[in-house]
Amino acid sequence: MNYPQRLLSFSCYSFIVAAFGVLLFAAGANAAPITVNCAGSSGAPTAVTESTLTGNDVTFANTGSGYCELDTAFSSSSVIVDAGVTLTHAAADATGVDITTTGLFTLNGDIDVSDKGEAQGLPGAGSGGGELL
Repeated sequence: MNYPQRLLSFSCYSFIVAAFGVLLFAAGANAAPITVNCAGSSGAPTAVTESTLTGNDVTFANTGSGYCELDTAFSSSSVIVDAGVTLTHAAADATGVDITTTGLFTLNGDIDVSDKGEAQGLPGAGSGGGELL
């Protein structure tokens, strides 16, 4: 193989590796935007499927009475809770509302865990207390 052929071969290889690297970076850099429509009421909140939220940019939107019920912890790139939205959890779920973000968490609505109970053995168990960590 002569010099021009080796140079062309190296250039093509370098281009493919660079293009692949850019695609990998772009795929990891942009999380998918997910909107959760919170249309439920305080007595019948919208159930949320947390598995679809993991790793994404999540917005909880008020599309009715604004109540959404979480039953599993999840971690997202970012979370926005719009005005008029209330996040809560099932009374049987003593772990409460557990959201982790790797980016921004914007709370324009409410997180209400009142009268939902606490884990067995914690001070005030069943008293409806909660905390935002």
